[in-house]
Amino acid sequence: MSGRIREVGGLVAVAMGLATAGNSAALAQQGDLKARLVGGWVLADESLTFPDGRTVKSWGDKPFGYLSFDAGGSFAQILLRSDLPKFQTRTDGTPEQNDAVAKGAIAYFGTYAAKPNENAVAMSIVGSSFATFNGTVSERAIAFASDDQFVMTMRVPNSGVRTDLTWRRAGK
Repeated sequence: MSGRIREVGGLVAVAMGLATAGNSAALAQQGDLKARLVGGWVLADESLTFPDGRTVKSWGDKPFGYLSFDAGGSFAQILLRSDLPKFQTRTDGTPEQNDAVAKGAIAYFGTYAAKPNENAVAMSIVGSSFATFNGTVSERAIAFASDDQFVMTMRVPNSGVRTDLTWRRAGK
């Protein structure tokens, strides 16, 4: 009987080793994508593409943007039109100026998980200047052009619209 127990124990150990090896490979892949994303990124370009093929620059000709991923799994992103109206204090804006700021700026933060098998990242949004995003998860495809540049693509739900954001590593 003790020989049979050793045999079963050996099979369990082999199975656990294979499972661990598989998980290690998956974690290594996730780590590679995550490691490439970690750091600060500056918006280089953006566009919206509609189902009919029409493309527009939704954030204006020279948008500002910053995206940060940390090694602990947190992120923060901000997008701003470069032509936002300027006024003295946050409470001094006219209704038109306030409307332009509300439509020309978005910021959000939360946690993220790299999805290397899909070349994607899942961004769990905790807080956003657009409150509808709060508590949602946004899956975004990632395509690296180099170590210092990638395109993040997301689909706007129920619209057929695709958003492409090109990010360049900050300081490069």
